Amino acid sequence: MSTMVGTLIEEIQDRIPEEKMNLLFPLLNRAIDIVSKRLYRMESDLIIGELAVPVFASASYAASTIAFVHNGPNAADTITDSAAQFVTELFAAGMPITTTCAGNAGPLKVTAVTAGSLSINPEDSVVSQVAGSSYSITSLATFGYLPDDFNGLVAKPNIDGLTRSLEPIPSRSAELRYTGAGSPLFYKVRQNRLYVLPQTDTNITIVGDYFQRPVMITRMDQYVPFHGTMDSSIGECLVRILTAGPASITPEVYADMESFLGNEIDLYVPKRQKKAPASLPGGIDWNW
Repeated sequence: MSTMVGTLIEEIQDRIPEEKMNLLFPLLNRAIDIVSKRLYRMESDLIIGELAVPVFASASYAASTIAFVHNGPNAADTITDSAAQFVTELFAAGMPITTTCAGNAGPLKVTAVTAGSLSINPEDSVVSQVAGSSYSITSLATFGYLPDDFNGLVAKPNIDGLTRSLEPIPSRSAELRYTGAGSPLFYKVRQNRLYVLPQTDTNITIVGDYFQRPVMITRMDQYVPFHGTMDSSIGECLVRILTAGPASITPEVYADMESFLGNEIDLYVPKRQKKAPASLPGGIDWNW
């Protein structure tokens, strides 16, 4: 069971010099990063999650009622439609879209949909443009967005509901041969996207297992990753560094953390994944 950061800190704070408490969060994040990378190299189940990437069939809509609204740094930008046709035209959250509006070509990730509005991912942005001219919005059927914590595939993924795995795209020439739409046969990971080939002609979900990357800890109400298995090791590592180490974080401190946590992981993780015996020894034969 995962432990809240505040609980972990409560358990060790009496053993940490008060003047070094400001180093606690940077060192905690460093410890989590060290553990995560080592578990990734070991292909541990402790960082494996279930992948579910939606890839949508192409949808397209053109109208003179479409406007683009830049809402500044504190709110998501939006694309609006006074005719309120976005739901009818089958736009959905998670879609990548392109547009014919200059400066807003995209791709842009849609995060929420109402009849009259498309909310755009905060990492994307649009240039404000009032309605009046006819603009087209088209969703892309070539890729879906990977989870924010994606760190790599465990094995080949598959389309939900189908038993065959997708194969890696074999070559650039193979990509050029598939110009139409159909049921995808191949995949490719690039940055935060999972591409499929050929592009899909129906809405699908790509499923499988993937290695997760931990998020940065910034608040007491967040949870320490690794399902509670590394809490005591991380806590003891922090106490060790903050009681014996220097008043600042140095390369030597990081090296000490890597050594300590590496030993802790090597003692535990291989045993966790050890397979059961293929058969059990026979019991006493009471019928002799």
